[in-house]
Amino acid sequence: MVSFTGFVTTIRRHPKKTLFGAAVLYWVSNKALFKWRLAKERDACCKAARQYGDQPYDHLKRVPRYHIILNRRAGEGDNVELFEKNVEPLLQLAAIDFDLSRTHNSEEVRTLAEETDFKDYTGIIVVGGDGTLQEVLSGMLQRPDAEEIRHKPIGLIPVGQANTFASQLMPFKENRPRESVAMRHTLGIIRGQTCVTDTLKVTWSDAHHPTFALGHVGWGLFGEMAYRGQERRWPGKARYEMAAYLSLLFHSVFESCSGKLEFKTADGEWHSVETTFSSLIGTSLPTHNFHDRYLDKARSRNDGFMTLAYTTSPPTGRVDLFKAVRAMHNGEAFVDLPNVVSHTITEMKLTPEMPPQPVPAQPTVVEPEQEPVEQHEQQSSSLATDASPLNVADSTVFDGEYDAQGEAPKDPGRQQKQQLVEEKEEQEDKEDKDKKEEPEPWSHKCMYTVDNSRYYSRPLHVQILPQYLTFFTPYVGDLALLKPEQVEEDTMFKSGPAPLNNLTEAYKGSMVANEDEY
Repeated sequence: MVSFTGFVTTIRRHPKKTLFGAAVLYWVSNKALFKWRLAKERDACCKAARQYGDQPYDHLKRVPRYHIILNRRAGEGDNVELFEKNVEPLLQLAAIDFDLSRTHNSEEVRTLAEETDFKDYTGIIVVGGDGTLQEVLSGMLQRPDAEEIRHKPIGLIPVGQANTFASQLMPFKENRPRESVAMRHTLGIIRGQTCVTDTLKVTWSDAHHPTFALGHVGWGLFGEMAYRGQERRWPGKARYEMAAYLSLLFHSVFESCSGKLEFKTADGEWHSVETTFSSLIGTSLPTHNFHDRYLDKARSRNDGFMTLAYTTSPPTGRVDLFKAVRAMHNGEAFVDLPNVVSHTITEMKLTPEMPPQPVPAQPTVVEPEQEPVEQHEQQSSSLATDASPLNVADSTVFDGEYDAQGEAPKDPGRQQKQQLVEEKEEQEDKEDKDKKEEPEPWSHKCMYTVDNSRYYSRPLHVQILPQYLTFFTPYVGDLALLKPEQVEEDTMFKSGPAPLNNLTEAYKGSMVANEDEY
């Protein structure tokens, strides 16, 4: 009793230290509880994957083999550790063969998707975010054998920050860790359960190969959000909204987004609008960037249509756009906001009003200095000696007599050759520097956004390809009920596309109580 009274007295005498200690204890206990629950789920996922690996081998079936493309720089940058700890063990326990390719940037991702021979692979697994997935699709769908490759199922391990498309495959939970999401998607790949989705084909006026995407194409305010949001990754989930607020406060680029918009509605008729767009977006998904930033709640990822929504300036000003960004943050759909014009379309063409093309600067011509006749003759004779091998030329320098200091006499011809070599190297360095300092391509100041990736503004043509690609769906049910079975096609998508709300409700039937433990 005395010790307890002394403990209470100590707490009362040191309130600041007590509060700090309580906060530290609370944080440590939550961290330990989180790790324990994650380890528990990882153990359950490993047991479920082992059941598939313990199945008798059927010689009539082909052993699954996948090509994995891992982007190191996607998301928080710890993708290699996340893959090795949560994804690779499940694939090995399920006796799935795979080849792993690690990339460092988007150019390597696209090059790998363009040049890899996928003939002997069952499917492709992408470990990255929305940008990584877009580069893989754009690389594999512009190959000569694209029609054959597009039928191979694609598995997505979402490790990005937005994960817009992945949120359409799996019901989002605010406190679900990235490791849990990765393991659930891996179990979906092991099960082999698939679904189909629409694809956007973006054709550029000055590019030979098109760009393929699964989400949206935006301009105006949406383009500024992607452009400045990619530069500021530290705010995390709020970076796109912060980019929108900063653009509205300090930048006016989106106010000069004038151009001609042509679109084909669901009834097959073409319409045309020529005005100044303060914001414009065409999307095949119900959300933008994150699961709760709605563009059109009635849109589905496999219904064969996309939603076109835009605002014009005037009447929509900066204050109205501030309110629109805030309303989307609170769960309202962009198409339901005031001054927003929306259509259900299948194609659209956008021709921006380009700024005047800059006139390239004329290069300055410097006349060479005239050399003396004797020096010119000496240079000609030295050039003639270049035809001889280098070792012979070197030997002639040291075959002469040495001076009093023991040094070989200087050869004027050799010095002249060295000078020519140095001048040639300087010229090559200057040419390389000029190539690096090439000006940016002539385009509009406001950039496009294609699935949160930035592109220079120029005329484009967007088409939707209905149910064009096949993706693995993650497993969201009770891990104890997961049993090996042959799943040819997801029956939920067999009867046709379903809105996002119905998809979420269908998944809720298989959710169990242990899903709320995080």
